[in-house]
Amino acid sequence: MNRFAVITLLGLIMPASLAAAQDAALIAAYKAGVAGAKCNLGLDSDKSSQLGDAVQRAEQRSGLAQGDLDALWSKTEAEADADNAAFCADAAALVDKAIAAK
Repeated sequence: MNRFAVITLLGLIMPASLAAAQDAALIAAYKAGVAGAKCNLGLDSDKSSQLGDAVQRAEQRSGLAQGDLDALWSKTEAEADADNAAFCADAAALVDKAIAAK
């Protein structure tokens, strides 16, 4: 395989894996954001603000249209509403990770 073919192949593979990573980061940020809003995590105002900033950064990196972002947020809220205790237990751990993501 020549160098051009390898570069072309990498160009086709990398965006898909990068998109998957961005989607995972956005989903984790949304779970943390919904947990901050719907779970009794005892976040102080500074940490709550940092979480909001982290969610906005994840949204901006995702490149998704606002309608898609709204749909994903609503889906995440529905997951929290369906089983709040389990959702909160799982998502609470994502708060610090979401804030730390730069």
